[in-house]
Amino acid sequence: MPWFNFATLTAFLTWFGGAGLLLSHYSTLMVVVILLAAIVAGLLGAAVIFWLVVKLLLSHDRALDPADYERVGVLGRVNSPISAGGTGEIIFSLAGTRHTCGARSEDSQPLARGSEVVITRYEHGLAYVRRWDEMIDEKRADIQAYNGVKPE
Repeated sequence: MPWFNFATLTAFLTWFGGAGLLLSHYSTLMVVVILLAAIVAGLLGAAVIFWLVVKLLLSHDRALDPADYERVGVLGRVNSPISAGGTGEIIFSLAGTRHTCGARSEDSQPLARGSEVVITRYEHGLAYVRRWDEMIDEKRADIQAYNGVKPE
């Protein structure tokens, strides 16, 4: 964040004007001294506002990563049962926030409430899901085949 921005400019003008007004009414200093004191007060006010914005507000700011919001591959749980060839609802967590959306089974098999599922694709506001345990079993079989272990 640049040090010269709208917030620091308005803080400078406010503190400069306030200090100048108070010093001109309640002191017997010369105009040049009042002007210099008002400028110093304005710079201090702008520095305080800049420090507050940078340290308190921008310290929690981070760049958004589109990968954090990708739904494919996210683990979820069936909230409303998915009937064979029908539509249900799933709940999942994405970027630290809980989401719900309509879902269909990828292989048109029914899924009971509470089943753990993985989103395999997301089209037109509808998630297509597969059972988590099925995917794990497939991966386990692929790893065993790769390592030369015969499946049980």
